[in-house]
Amino acid sequence: MKPIFAIGDVHGEISLLEKMLKNWNKEREQLLFVGDLIDRGENPGAVLRLVKKLYDEADVVVLKGNHEAMLLDWLKNPAEKMSYYISQGGMETIQSLLLENVDDLATPEELAKKSYGRVRGFNRLY
Repeated sequence: MKPIFAIGDVHGEISLLEKMLKNWNKEREQLLFVGDLIDRGENPGAVLRLVKKLYDEADVVVLKGNHEAMLLDWLKNPAEKMSYYISQGGMETIQSLLLENVDDLATPEELAKKSYGRVRGFNRLY
């Protein structure tokens, strides 16, 4: 059994995640993400894309944190969950997933529909 290299509470800080990963020995250590990869931070979407790439290419375990659960809840019920999700840093994740500025006039349902297409491949991580 390999030793575990665990990373958690990244909260969208892609630059810090990339620095941490330089210390991971892919051949000798099991990479484990313990949740809260998204919301707040400089680029939560880039964090998700990098984690998915690692998951697809290596023996990586990804656990769902409460922030990932909030994103999934919001995608299922955007009108009801929008205010709470935004208050927890969700807008940064939404914007970085869409790779564009979010129109203030978009409804929660419209934002969720656009975002869902971008996270559809990530749901198998959890």
